[in-house]
Amino acid sequence: MRLRILITCAGGSLIPTLTKFLKKDTQLGNIFIIGLDKNKIKKNPNLDNFYIVNEKKEKNYLIKLIKICRQEKINLLIPYSDNEAKIISKNKFMFSKYRIKVLVNNFKTIKIITNKYLTYRILKKKGLFVPKFKLVKNFLDIKKALNYFGYPKFGVVLKPAESIGGRGVLILKGRNNRGENWIGTGAREKIFLSLNQLLSENLFNNGPLIAMEILCSPAYDVDCFNHKKNKFTVIRKRINPCGLPYKGNYILKNKKIETYCRKIIKALNIKSLVDIDLLTTKKNNRPALLEINPRPSGSAAVSYFANLPIFSYAIATIMNIKYKIYSSNLKLSKKIRI
Repeated sequence: MRLRILITCAGGSLIPTLTKFLKKDTQLGNIFIIGLDKNKIKKNPNLDNFYIVNEKKEKNYLIKLIKICRQEKINLLIPYSDNEAKIISKNKFMFSKYRIKVLVNNFKTIKIITNKYLTYRILKKKGLFVPKFKLVKNFLDIKKALNYFGYPKFGVVLKPAESIGGRGVLILKGRNNRGENWIGTGAREKIFLSLNQLLSENLFNNGPLIAMEILCSPAYDVDCFNHKKNKFTVIRKRINPCGLPYKGNYILKNKKIETYCRKIIKALNIKSLVDIDLLTTKKNNRPALLEINPRPSGSAAVSYFANLPIFSYAIATIMNIKYKIYSSNLKLSKKIRI
């Protein structure tokens, strides 16, 4: 039987690279790939078909998505955005009725990992290391948090407890953070050099914030797949610590980081393919959790250049296809730019 998959949010810049590798992967057979996005996308010759679904209401989105999946006889659905991962996870039963499998965690897990405060609180309670953090709900909480983190000597990061892809991040720099010149250069961050600048913002428009210490480079994207007894981890060191704009990765092996991420996966009961973002503590050069994305990384395709096909492995595992990783072909410490 020909494997037929549907990938949402198919307009991502590295989706053409990912789909090219999937098409070339002989272990997956003659794979048929459908793309879906809310907008028109650049031509991708590796997609067998493409649909636009731009529905803001969840019910209407699901109706159209299920109709496309049935029409195209989809075996596996892969949400590639945080919001779609939430919607599809919450409605898994609707897809299972038509024997459509989905590469996504259960909704209870997604509700936790998309809330940074809940994630940190649970991991800390279970004895795992997380950066220093405080929940702030008003201006008085902010002043208390700044005192807790030692501002103005040390800087503080403020960001929505629930956000997507680093959006809404505010950085109040301290005297001891001047050396990290990359801080504040990201496409989705806003930097402040004084408290008065920060307090002039509409800080709580999107709900409570989480305040935390400023972490340092190096930064890592860790692709983690967990399904029953099947585990696969790929560690990528970012060339640009901010992540955006994307400038490439180094693929590497690091037992300390892998063990840390595996403990996070176990503690939060994660059972799918996710992207764990890490930075490093300044004090003892320790990897520290930044956030967990409930779907595959936008740059997961680069793992194929090191012969670490984690995306193919995840698909094969979910679909009960035998898949072998040829460890003798690994190309680690490889600098990859696309």
